[in-house]
Amino acid sequence: MAYSFVDTLSPGSLHMTTAAGRKLVWTDYMFFSFVTLSTIGYGDVVPMGGIRGLVMLEGIIGAMYPAILIGRLLTLYRPSREA
Repeated sequence: MAYSFVDTLSPGSLHMTTAAGRKLVWTDYMFFSFVTLSTIGYGDVVPMGGIRGLVMLEGIIGAMYPAILIGRLLTLYRPSREA
């Protein structure tokens, strides 16, 4: 939703390279967000201008999330001293 909002405020913030001139729809924003969060980065949708900061933040979160999740899960597991 954030990408759709920013693209509405500043048209052309996200540029589709495979179908030039086609207006992006909600599924395109979801696809771009998933590709960015998973750090795949196909390159068919390219950020332009100020939205690049939001895209970089999502990429960093996508790279750090598995490590933080695994670390958190490991701290929840504490073996008992009875054994």
